[in-house]
Amino acid sequence: MTDDETRKQENVQIGYQVAAQLWAYEGRGIWSTFNAMVVANAIVVAAVVAAEGATGIFQKQELLGWILPLFGLLLSLLWRALVERGFTIHHYRVLSTRDLERHLSPVQSVACGAKVNDGGQVSFTFPGEVEPRTVRMSFIGGLLRGKQLALGVVTLFATFHLVVLYLVSADLNVCGLPK
Repeated sequence: MTDDETRKQENVQIGYQVAAQLWAYEGRGIWSTFNAMVVANAIVVAAVVAAEGATGIFQKQELLGWILPLFGLLLSLLWRALVERGFTIHHYRVLSTRDLERHLSPVQSVACGAKVNDGGQVSFTFPGEVEPRTVRMSFIGGLLRGKQLALGVVTLFATFHLVVLYLVSADLNVCGLPK
């Protein structure tokens, strides 16, 4: 191997390590943001339920009946944008790492992970073991990917806020009882 080839291989290895670290960092960031937004939306939901259930404050302060669910809906829209952005960048990082991996024969960790993620089976044979070990995504695990699941949760919260807005605009209290 020439010096240029050796340098190129070293650069690919360094690039692969950096790409894999960025991929992991991005994944942690997505779920940290997701968890923070769950908490923020849960606080809004709790405030709506507590304010109307305990005191009937929406009947006394009609503006509050609009502000909390509008804030929750705005929060949900922002949350959706963050999920979309985070998963797009994360997908880029995975593909970037996978692209570099093809220059690191016989390394196939990311390529095999993609195969499992798509429902395929990957087998590993270890020294001293007769039977290969296989990994395959379960049926339930394969139904929803992380992004779909995250967007589903965002949609549930947004739907709650929309229902509260409807109830407020229909001149009903949050519990659905006529005033």
